[in-house]
Amino acid sequence: MLILTESALDRYATVPDWDGPRVVVRTPDRANEIRLPEGTVVAEYLQPPASATQLLCDLTRWLRPRLAENTAPLLFLDRTADTSEIRSLAERGRSHAKKVETEWEGDRLVMLSVGAAVAETPMLPEFFDFLCERGLSEDTTMIRLLSETFDWK
Repeated sequence: MLILTESALDRYATVPDWDGPRVVVRTPDRANEIRLPEGTVVAEYLQPPASATQLLCDLTRWLRPRLAENTAPLLFLDRTADTSEIRSLAERGRSHAKKVETEWEGDRLVMLSVGAAVAETPMLPEFFDFLCERGLSEDTTMIRLLSETFDWK
């Protein structure tokens, strides 16, 4: 699943191709600024989610049927990235299928890459359900638990 926030897309951006579900997260004021290819899922929030964890909890709940068919890595971007970088991250998610990678700007999670083997398991939505049910929405906690839970070597 490819998840792009408004921060990942400039005004004239086009959502790149992706093997699995593509999701654009936006607010109503940017509704007509982003060109969306057919099949792109739009998650529209009145206010941005409090954290990447909250966003991932929402999306894995809303898109559960589509995730059941997913065979691609999970890539979350909350910073600008061009198409070639997204392709490179996708390839790395396939070649390092059991790896979880992150990038931070201060205390804000701006990139999460979950390898294909982890992203396609039915345990991943269950993991986010677990976090939601317990009210865990801090990104550092989510990443620590994600890495510990899916530490497949």
